Amino acid sequence: MFWPQRNVLQTNRLFLRYLLSYMLVLAIPLSIIVILVYNYFFHMLQEEVIKNNVNILQHVVTSVDHQIAGMNTIAYQIYNNPDLTTQQIGDGPYNTSKGIRQLKSYISGNNFISDTVVYYKQLNKFVSSTRTYTLKEFLSAYYGGTISEEQFQAVARDIDGNGVWVPDGASGGEMGHVVSYLIPNSSNYDKRMVLFIIKQHAFEQMMSSNKGNVLAINPERKIVAASKESNRPQEQDLMAIIQPDRIEHSVITKFGSSSHFVSYIQSPETGWSYFIVIPVKEAMSQVYAAKNTFLGALLIIVLAGGTAILFNMRLNYRPIRQLRLFAESETGSVAETGNEFEAVRMTINRINQTNKILKDQVTSNRSAVKEYLLSHLLSGIFPNAESFNEKGSDFGLSFNLPFFRVVIFSAAASEPLKRERASKLQELLEQAIPDEIEGYVRLNIDNRLILILASGRESDRQMLHDALTHMQQLLTNELHSHIAIGVGNPYEAAGQVGKSCLEAYTALDYRLVKGTDQIIYFEDIRIAAVSGFPYPVDELRALELSIIEGKTDRISFIVEELVDKITQYDIPLFEARCLCYDIINTVLKAMQQINKKFIGLDKGAIDVLSLAQFETVKELGQSITDVCQTLCKYIQDTREKHDDELLRQWVAYIETNYHDTNFTVQNMADHFNMSLSNLSYYFKKCSGQSISDYINYLRIEKAKQLLSSTEKPLIEIISEIGYCDVSSFVRKFKKEVGTTPGGFRKYNNI
Repeated sequence: MFWPQRNVLQTNRLFLRYLLSYMLVLAIPLSIIVILVYNYFFHMLQEEVIKNNVNILQHVVTSVDHQIAGMNTIAYQIYNNPDLTTQQIGDGPYNTSKGIRQLKSYISGNNFISDTVVYYKQLNKFVSSTRTYTLKEFLSAYYGGTISEEQFQAVARDIDGNGVWVPDGASGGEMGHVVSYLIPNSSNYDKRMVLFIIKQHAFEQMMSSNKGNVLAINPERKIVAASKESNRPQEQDLMAIIQPDRIEHSVITKFGSSSHFVSYIQSPETGWSYFIVIPVKEAMSQVYAAKNTFLGALLIIVLAGGTAILFNMRLNYRPIRQLRLFAESETGSVAETGNEFEAVRMTINRINQTNKILKDQVTSNRSAVKEYLLSHLLSGIFPNAESFNEKGSDFGLSFNLPFFRVVIFSAAASEPLKRERASKLQELLEQAIPDEIEGYVRLNIDNRLILILASGRESDRQMLHDALTHMQQLLTNELHSHIAIGVGNPYEAAGQVGKSCLEAYTALDYRLVKGTDQIIYFEDIRIAAVSGFPYPVDELRALELSIIEGKTDRISFIVEELVDKITQYDIPLFEARCLCYDIINTVLKAMQQINKKFIGLDKGAIDVLSLAQFETVKELGQSITDVCQTLCKYIQDTREKHDDELLRQWVAYIETNYHDTNFTVQNMADHFNMSLSNLSYYFKKCSGQSISDYINYLRIEKAKQLLSSTEKPLIEIISEIGYCDVSSFVRKFKKEVGTTPGGFRKYNNI
């Protein structure tokens, strides 16, 4: 009777032994590493390396700044020397020879400056401390002839203040590779420029260091010289380290695959930036040696801890064995290797394989799910982005930006797009969406591509317009047809996507006025309207519904109200005509829906063309009233007969398509060119039940037939009748039949 209590006690003791042993084994090496190495020793040596780097740089800065200051002084003296003026040099060979001697005296004893050259722009002549040059001779002597005369003249013309010139791609001349320090004369009448020719080796010798690489970068962000040319970093990588508010700083950064200590100092006198770059491995070699000693000690500690862990593992082996037995019982097989972890691995592997199969099934259905989710988003079923992302994230569909809008593309060609072509165009458009915008494309039943966008800002018109222009060009090239684009307004709520879609369709309708190759924004249509004129959207919708329902009095009232609005407001003739044609379009759309409902409609009895033949708004109103009265009379005479015919067509369509998982009432409404609300209203009016109830009835009956007559698995039956969710179907089946599908099959197979 004491066995249960003893087992509980043993389990607790086992847990405590494991906890205590692992804590003791891990605490020893971690404490040594943190306290002795990282918290003190390495940090101290790293700071010492950085200090040495800064001292080296400070010495280089002082030396180079001193030389540059000396060159500035020499240039000042040259410009004030009467023997070196343009007039004097141009006054014959003797004066030129005298000027050469003067230049030579300035650099005698200076090991840093290799030569001093004065460029006389008015004479197009160079005078150095040894001889005179033409421009071509000068470029050949000092730059190996790889610099063109135009390049040099451009530099001489554009230079503003003192600067270092290191031509890109210049080969060495007689002195090898050189660096030129240019000091132009500010005088407007004696245009000269002093060039100090410095051998690159002189810079490298001044910046030489036993460790690392010392580099000098001028204010134009070009490397003037480096103590080591091999494996030197790029200018942009070094300049990225500079902090605007600090003239001196040190960091550890990565160049290529290795880390480096980088220190820099900016000279306040010259504006030059000096860097020293030392690989961490080289700078910390002594530290690493000490670290290896610590690692040796750590290894001993780890071995000692490992021995302790092994001892404790042998004492506490029973839980691992129990884990193996559990894994084998779950998988239904025994691990042949006898390895406990292998048994666990087999269990995890089986779970992963199952997940992979499910993932492959999800991926194969991504296109259909995408159409389904985007259709629901347009229908306003998702009130916010979170609810859409919850359904679509597993399929790679999500919106993370706050503002939504709809864009509709319409080709002038009337041929319907095939599925393969439509998929290619959808992919093409989605690839053209810029990174700042999220979006997905679907092909609507009216053969138009609908693009649902999400952006980070409510108004970035230019970026959106550029992207749409690019997409328009892509579609034009693919379809060889004009492409009109309708753009709805942006909304912050995902539930307003449907409204933006209606606005995009409205904007697209104006392609008849603006052209079939235009991008038409709904907001521009509203802006173009006269201030204070209320566009009669509700009246037009009410007119369409009244025509379909055959309400003659209501039609007359709405038409009269529309005519009064047009005549009462002082609006431009163009806008008045647009509104008139919108009224005509409303009547024509209603007639089209009536023609779908009443197959025997005698089109010859209705003078539709008279609607477009009007001189005044009142004449249009009278024509509309006459046509509508004819329609209403026909509706009243034939409604019952054709309601039955239309119901038969609806039922036939549902019975043909209800088993398709992509079947929606919206698709059915699109098929019959009716709005969703009108279709739902008339179906229930004619049949006595809603479309959803009738679809559920057909699916349940089909499921009962398959359950009682076949041995197909439930998931296959559900797929055949148009359901996607097993649990949802089981609940619906039990509610309608009174038992589960399994119970129904069992009962009918007895």
